[in-house]
Amino acid sequence: MKDNILKKIKYMKTEHVRRAVLKSFYALIAVLVLCRCDNEIQEVPKTNDQLVMSEYIANNSDFSEFNKLILNTGYDALLSIRGPYSLFLPNKILQALR
Repeated sequence: MKDNILKKIKYMKTEHVRRAVLKSFYALIAVLVLCRCDNEIQEVPKTNDQLVMSEYIANNSDFSEFNKLILNTGYDALLSIRGPYSLFLPNKILQALR
């Protein structure tokens, strides 16, 4: 009789965990469906004084070595994309490498 009670308790615990996992999975699916991305690409208009990252690097002589690097690797196209992103480029390290 004691074994039957222990089996029932173990089953109840595993059933509880299984239900909690399923509820979490359904909640995640609901959040992903409700918060999906927009299909339309939003373009930010360029003003006259704004440069894309590749233009800024090409126009700045402090970053000439990095400019050669991105031109040789083909990443200049990636840095020509307008958008909200950051590039952490320490100029003092690049000057030390010259």
